[in-house]
Amino acid sequence: MSDTKAQIPLSALNAPTSVYACPFDGQCVGVRDHVLLNPETKTVSLPNRPPDWLDNAVIYEIFTRSFAGTPGQTTFETLDNRVSYLSSLGIDVIWLTPIVPAWSPTVERAPGGPHGYSATDYFSVADDLGTLAEFEAFVERCHDHDIRVCFDLVINHCGWPHTFFQDTIAELDADSNPDDISTFPSIASWNTDSKYFDWFDRQQGGNEYDVAPAQTSFFDVRYQPNLNFGNVALREHILAVIEFWAQRVDGFRCDIAWGVPHSFWVEVRERVRAQNPEFFLLDEAIPRKASFAASEFDCHFDTAGFMQSVHAIAQGKRSPTDLLTDIAARRNDGFPQHTHLLNATENHDEPRLTYQAMLGQRPAAEKVQRAAMAAAVMLPGIPMIYYGQERLITKHGRRREPAYPDDPTQSDDIESDPYKRAFINWSTLPTEHFAFYQRLIALYHDSPVFGVKSKLTRVAHRSETPTDVLVFARNAGMNEPKRVIIINFAEESRHVDLRAVVDTTDQFTDNDISVDTTPSEDIVTVDVETVAVLKTPSLLGQDVPPQSWCHGYVVYVFQ
Repeated sequence: MSDTKAQIPLSALNAPTSVYACPFDGQCVGVRDHVLLNPETKTVSLPNRPPDWLDNAVIYEIFTRSFAGTPGQTTFETLDNRVSYLSSLGIDVIWLTPIVPAWSPTVERAPGGPHGYSATDYFSVADDLGTLAEFEAFVERCHDHDIRVCFDLVINHCGWPHTFFQDTIAELDADSNPDDISTFPSIASWNTDSKYFDWFDRQQGGNEYDVAPAQTSFFDVRYQPNLNFGNVALREHILAVIEFWAQRVDGFRCDIAWGVPHSFWVEVRERVRAQNPEFFLLDEAIPRKASFAASEFDCHFDTAGFMQSVHAIAQGKRSPTDLLTDIAARRNDGFPQHTHLLNATENHDEPRLTYQAMLGQRPAAEKVQRAAMAAAVMLPGIPMIYYGQERLITKHGRRREPAYPDDPTQSDDIESDPYKRAFINWSTLPTEHFAFYQRLIALYHDSPVFGVKSKLTRVAHRSETPTDVLVFARNAGMNEPKRVIIINFAEESRHVDLRAVVDTTDQFTDNDISVDTTPSEDIVTVDVETVAVLKTPSLLGQDVPPQSWCHGYVVYVFQ
């Protein structure tokens, strides 16, 4: 569908007016967009657009209490001391896992480690990390290095010890064992007179531990009772939380976004943008849902798409070309062209890609990780690094121990991968691996061909090992740069045949990677170690469709 144009007489407007529209291709309706018309300034603005700075940002997620490298040592001061390091890597956004007071960091060997996704107070920072003033100083240090800070907003649920939830409990079961970290004391009766009683989502009956009407809990984990957004007072309280933190950070990563009503996220977007027009919102919706792009979020998880595919590729179970299918699927899912999806190869909830590669069918797991990161950076989307990837944490880091090492009846997600929340290895730096990440990010920032407006194109090529090689092109426009990108997931280098017009000088290494093995004058053969970026004056290939049925709206206001 081409651009849809509408003309509105200026005389028909007597105040700023919002226009809402959805693309429709005759079969499916896309995501609603918002156009704001201002007759006083005679301007048209698009409030639903992400901030421009996000277009070429690189996000770095930190599992906060592992970042010092030793147990119990992470503070805002230690984070502050690593800002220069992250700046040297080329990071634009630091996403910290929760920093507010929570239950799990107070427990030795808590399930999943001291993750902090169980808030007990939304208006302060955890004592083990420092003070609010020290956090604000850390944010200021990041800003000095042109790095933004993303706060992990966890409002689908809170922690069982939260004062508000405790106020709803009238009596605990005397036979409960308060020292058992796998459960909290059973609830024998509720304080239904508590003003917070309806702040929590409830079921009609009881559960294994608590009498009716028992709270519902996130994935039935009792220490994370779900909040009830049908309660107006609860919504007002959480909006106050959001305004408090929006004054101190640059964006929110919104945990379990799919568990909170869409109407609430629309209001959140309006509140934070009123305070800071450059503020950004990243959702966690698994699987991805295009509906979260309707005046809600600027960037979206793609765990069920890109991340799962790249993990399967790392294990030798799927072909790298499946990643092109994932990019095309974003369009089929109805995501607007202006929104962003996250190209993450790891995060704190998923196994480390390198660890999975070790257990899979591909040798040279470290090289596979570099190839996966090259795909995350060079394919359309926002690249994300999970702390320690750039330092080979699965080889040099200190693993976390599970919460229940001697109890087979209890499970802990660290058991599936002891490195997913491991302590980072500051004493050991694999220099070549780290330099690869630096060069990759620098090229991403410096080359316009990796911008959001650059098309993804399938490229005619030939390889004897197509299950190892991903070949595609990025096209910035008719008179703009064009690049052929080759990514090799195999242990050994691979030969790829391309059209002879392609320049064989690799923009990533500055080396000529041509191989004189092709008898045809129309074909050039290159030898690719891990990644190659090659100039080409033209492309003969098929564009991967953009991310929406409608490229955009053009609204004219005239006198």
